[in-house]
Amino acid sequence: MSKDILRDLQPESSEEAPEKNEKKKLSKEERRQKEMSNLNNALASGNLTTLISKVASILNRFEETRNSDMALKIKYWEIFEGFTGNFVDVSQMFKLTRDTSISRARAKIQNEYKLYQANDRIKAYRNDKEELEKEIQLSTKPGTPSITLYTDESGKSNADKYMIIGGLWILESDRVASLHRHFAEWRSERKNERNMPKEFHFTEMRGGQLQHYKDFFSEMISMSDMLSLKAVVFDRTSSKFKSIDEMIYALYYQHVHHGVQHEVNSGRITLPRTVNFWKDQEIGADNLFMNELEQHLVTHFEGYFKKNLTLNTFSAIDSKWSTLIQLADLYTGCINRAINSPKDVVKNHKDEFAEFVFDILNLDLSDLKNQEQDMAMIHYI
Repeated sequence: MSKDILRDLQPESSEEAPEKNEKKKLSKEERRQKEMSNLNNALASGNLTTLISKVASILNRFEETRNSDMALKIKYWEIFEGFTGNFVDVSQMFKLTRDTSISRARAKIQNEYKLYQANDRIKAYRNDKEELEKEIQLSTKPGTPSITLYTDESGKSNADKYMIIGGLWILESDRVASLHRHFAEWRSERKNERNMPKEFHFTEMRGGQLQHYKDFFSEMISMSDMLSLKAVVFDRTSSKFKSIDEMIYALYYQHVHHGVQHEVNSGRITLPRTVNFWKDQEIGADNLFMNELEQHLVTHFEGYFKKNLTLNTFSAIDSKWSTLIQLADLYTGCINRAINSPKDVVKNHKDEFAEFVFDILNLDLSDLKNQEQDMAMIHYI
């Protein structure tokens, strides 16, 4: 294998390269976990610059490619290299990424990272030549469309009456990368403006940044044809849950449940769908919490939606790598500000921003009633 291919099989790093004389050498498992984290950040941010991240994005979006290397390479060539037609002629052959390189990347993702697995039959017979005709059929079969969710939570302190799970929904997952590029360009054009924040977080907003926050949110609204905002709100004083974690598990499922119903009822999506679920990474959250939350979602999806809604991707990511997580943070923070702030609190720029958001979304938080507009939803449980 050439050095170029070996380099390309490594997921892009979200961090600066370590110094040559790094003291601590990572173990094999630590290196695997770091590579998986970098790959998840690349997928969540749409920053697909290496072979392995591009292959992972295809496996994520098109379920049929997990079972068929032929389907995988055709999708890869179509999406990333502009291939059209039903066969590859000699003039194209040397311009396209080699199918063996694509297969090696797929094998690393499925075998080493344990992501986007093929079904058991395909695992057993992947190298069986009798499967070739079935792979050809799979390569032209349309896959189940996906929706992509970026979520955040608020209202967990002892002083808060309401807990909120809020999220930004991308109704066409193949547009995630273009959204990230759009906001990267938007930020680049304004990088020298005074008080431009490095990241947009509701709790970190300063008075001098208010107009930047309004402009940022308004830019999202301009792309409302592909976006939707959802939130579920729960009165903690009525809780019978034994722990805060149990409450969070239940609310994340309710967020998806009511959000999907909202989109189906509005005619913006139809089922079946797969779900790519990204949540804001919480400091101190352990792997057990994440595993149990994922299991809770899978179990309840199967129980209510049967095969019409399945969890495709689930991971926590640092918000600094995702503009879309930051937008979910702002929506969630606005709702938290409106319903959890003491009545006698002195209003400031954060209240002004929250009112701006509710006005532009046509939401009324003057009373605690369910709100459903074309682009936004708040559901009280």
